[in-house]
Parts: sequence; C-alpha cells; structure tokens
Amino acid sequence: MIEAIGEILIIILDLFLITSSSKKRKYDKIAQIIEIWADRTGISKENILKNDKYRTISFTDDNGNKYFIGIKSLRWGRLRIIAKNDIASKKKKVWNKNCNSSNLMRVLFESYGVVEQWILKSGNTRTID
Repeated sequence: MIEAIGEILIIILDLFLITSSSKKRKYDKIAQIIEIWADRTGISKENILKNDKYRTISFTDDNGNKYFIGIKSLRWGRLRIIAKNDIASKKKKVWNKNCNSSNLMRVLFESYGVVEQWILKSGNTRTID
C-alpha cells in the first residue's frame, strides 16, 4: 500500500516537472536516461534513432535477427516502452509497458531482459554492435 502511494506521488511529481518544463527539457531528460542505459547494456549510440515523439533502439543477435526497443511519448508525461522482434520474423514477439521518466531506466532494463530471453530461447546470443 505504501509503495503504491509512493508510486502515485512520484508520478504526480514527474507530471508536474515534465508539464511545467519545455518539450526540449523533457526529451533531454529521456535522452540522458537512454544513454546511461545504453552504456550499461553495451548498445552503441549509433543504434539509437530519434524523432519528436519516438526513440528506437535496435540490436541484433549472432544469427542476424533484429530486435527493437521503442520509447513513445504519451499524454501527461507518460511513456510506453515497446520491445519487439523484426517485422520479417515468422514468430512475432511484442512486449510493452507504460511508465514515466522517473522509472524509465528500470523499465528499459526490464524490456531488455525480455528481449534477451527471446534471443536465448531461439538458441542465439546478442551481438554487441
């Protein structure tokens, strides 16, 4: 119960901070979190694509299969993290979760763990690129 109240207070504070700041500051904050996460997972900065409302991180396994983690801005400062495999794959895999910038790092690691499990279950390993 206390954790739920704490999470609600973090969301409210995060909403206040994000909605009171400019879009640029919001995206700068998200970009910093993504860069730290990419450094910790060994993902090259060249694999991070961005536009006004979406960030995409791509990587491949040792068999050449591609995987993506996307970060989409929603209303009220919320974010949706989407992990999926390549569109060309015969077996589509998709995972998603909503969060805010205060817990973005945790959800990025969670999504990355999901993708790593997909890679391992297919008998492959991740190629660091």
